Amino acid sequence: ISAGMSLDGTFEAASFDLSGGVGEIIIPGELAQSLSVEKVVLKGRYEGAEGILDVDELFLDLGPKGSVMLPSPINHQMPMASLRVKGRYLGNTQRLEINKMDIDLQGPSATLSVVANGFSGIANLGRDNISVDLKGTLRDVPIDQLARYWPSALNADVHRWSTGHLSDGMIHQARAEVNLWMDGKGLEVVSVDGDLEASGVSVDYLAPMPPVRETTAYLKFDKENLNIFISGGKSESLNVSKATVLISGLDEYDQIANITVAIDGAFPDMLAYLDHKPLEYASAIGIDPKTTKGSAETELKLKFIVEKALTLDDIEVSSRSRVTEVTAAKAVLGRDINGGVIKIAVDKKGMDLTGSVNIGNIPAVLSGRENFGKKIPFKRRYNVKVHIADTTQ
Repeated sequence: ISAGMSLDGTFEAASFDLSGGVGEIIIPGELAQSLSVEKVVLKGRYEGAEGILDVDELFLDLGPKGSVMLPSPINHQMPMASLRVKGRYLGNTQRLEINKMDIDLQGPSATLSVVANGFSGIANLGRDNISVDLKGTLRDVPIDQLARYWPSALNADVHRWSTGHLSDGMIHQARAEVNLWMDGKGLEVVSVDGDLEASGVSVDYLAPMPPVRETTAYLKFDKENLNIFISGGKSESLNVSKATVLISGLDEYDQIANITVAIDGAFPDMLAYLDHKPLEYASAIGIDPKTTKGSAETELKLKFIVEKALTLDDIEVSSRSRVTEVTAAKAVLGRDINGGVIKIAVDKKGMDLTGSVNIGNIPAVLSGRENFGKKIPFKRRYNVKVHIADTTQ
C-alpha cells in the first residue's frame, strides 16, 4: 500500500496491491455474512479529493462449494466458486460502476455489469434509495437447476412459470437487462428485457396433456410477457414441428396463455393425444383411436388463464387436422371410410369434416357437422356426394 497526504494533513491518494490465502472475510451491514475464502486479490487506487475508488481487480476464490447470500429483498443463496470484479465507486455522487463481473457458479458461469446510483455503502443497503441498472449473461445452466441461479425476487411470475413448467435440457445462454429500484420498503423490478437459448428442454404447457420433449427453445421475456418459441421436439409418439407458448399479463393478477402446437404423426396416435384430459376430443366425437389408420398433421390452439387446475370449460381450444390415407371404422352413417384425404376442424362447439374418401368401396365427397352439448339444433349431419358406376355396389 502506498499513500499520499498534503502538508495540512488532507488524505490525497492511495494505491494498493493486496493478496491473501485461506481465511474468512467478514462483511458488515445488510450483506452481513462470513465468507470462507481460499484466495483473495485486491488491486486499485483511491483519490481522496474526488472520493473515487478504482478497483482494477478484486478476485475471490471461495472454493468449489462456495456460495454468497444475496441480501433482502432478494434473499437468495447463490452458488459461487469464484468472483472477479473490475469497477469503481464515485463517493461524491454515490455512484457504483461495475464494469465487468465474471462469476464461476460451480459450473455455470455469469458475466455482469452494474450501475447503481444512490449507493452509499453496503451498510446502508436497506436504507438508501438506489436505482440499479444491470446487464448480464448466464451460460451453461441445466434447466433442472434453474432455481439455484435465478432469484425468485427477480421477476417472480416468470420465475414461477419457468421453474414449474420447464425441465430437462440445458440453457446455453441467457441474457437480461434489468432496472431495479431498492429502498427501505423492498425491491421493485421497474423493467426487464431478456432472452434465453436452450436445447433438450421439456415444456409442460398444459398438464395433464403430455409435455413436448427434446425441444430446441428460444425464450423472450419482459416484465409483462413470456414468449417461448419451440422448433422441433416430440410429444408421446408424435413429432412437434414447431410450437409457441405466449404468456401475457405477468404484471397483472391473471396471466393469459396462448399456445399453438403443430404436430404430425399417425392418425390414431393423434386422436389418442387429443383425447387426454382436459381436451378429450376423441371421446367427444365418438371415435375410438384404435379403429383408425392414416397420417395426420394437426395445429392445436389453446387459450386460458394460467391456473393450477383447469377443466375444458376454462380453456378456449380448437384444432385443425389434415389426414391422408385415412381409415376409420363406422365413421360416417355407421359405415367404414378409407383412402383419400379429409380435413377436420374441432372446437368446443363441434366438429366440421370435409374430404374425399371411400365409403365402403364407393368413392365419395363428404362434408359433415357434429355439434357438442345439449341445447343444439342437431347432433350430427352429413352431406355425401357419390358417383356409382356399378349399381351392384
